[in-house]
Amino acid sequence: MNAVQQKLLATGLLIIVTLAISSPAVAAPYTFTTIDVPGSTETRALGINEVGQIVGEFRSMGGFQSFVIDADGSFHTITVPGALDTRAQGINDAGEVVGSVRSITAGNLGFIRSSTGNFQTIALPQASFTRPLGINDAGLIVGDFQNQSGSHGFLRDAAGNVVTITALSSFQTQASDINDAGLIVGFSFTNNGNRGFILDPQKGLEVINFPGALDTAVNGINDFAQLAGVWGDATSTHGFVREPDGTFHTIDVPGSESTSASDINTRGQIVGQFTDNSGTHAFLAIPSLIPEPSTWLLLGCGIAGLGWWRSRKRSLLN
Repeated sequence: MNAVQQKLLATGLLIIVTLAISSPAVAAPYTFTTIDVPGSTETRALGINEVGQIVGEFRSMGGFQSFVIDADGSFHTITVPGALDTRAQGINDAGEVVGSVRSITAGNLGFIRSSTGNFQTIALPQASFTRPLGINDAGLIVGDFQNQSGSHGFLRDAAGNVVTITALSSFQTQASDINDAGLIVGFSFTNNGNRGFILDPQKGLEVINFPGALDTAVNGINDFAQLAGVWGDATSTHGFVREPDGTFHTIDVPGSESTSASDINTRGQIVGQFTDNSGTHAFLAIPSLIPEPSTWLLLGCGIAGLGWWRSRKRSLLN
């Protein structure tokens, strides 16, 4: 057990369950759970899989570290050996995690972590940085990379073959997530601000723009083709869900100054982050009409009643 894990065991993972509140334009109310890593003013939840495992990142004194919260509520840190920063971004149903690292010797690279904890680095040729952001059950990985011509999305298959994704913009595209049907979502910079997209290998590209928004970014997609993301107006940012029929719902954490939705699974569970006057916090949002998993109920009860032992971030414009 390392020093960080000992501190977590001693000081605890703070998770606060709030009341179910219906956000404007949201048909079903959500129960919001706040997730904070002790000692960190920035905690972000960036991916969730079908069994409810959550990955994310937090800022510590030594830089960024990452975490996985298992379906039973247990909390684990993820640190790539030799990395200054480890930033987990996505997780598939097998528990494979993708993300990026910063190291002194190798620079900015991507990584994939197997369900057994083994790490493999990912570096695209002639890229100054490579950042995997999402992975599906077939091992297809999407993300973005930087080269001399700008920032571009990419799709990488399990054999290591890479296809560049340039959508709407020739110099700034981010591929954020991919579902098991191969639908890819992300966003690109345009003259009218950021615009989201969904890329269907069969049907082509569809632009996603929250009605009236100055900026829209799509961060996650589930196997029902529900989208999760963030939209911005003149004063703040808000999370959203878009249904397959094109209906949008705003997701705002109660009391927050800004909210961003990072991912959504087929149970409609949403993860993301929000800011208030105390910092940046991760959240889990569960539709109240969908029964809450017993593991999360146990987790909440354990924290509230037993002082639970503490086992120890896609913004709009990354």
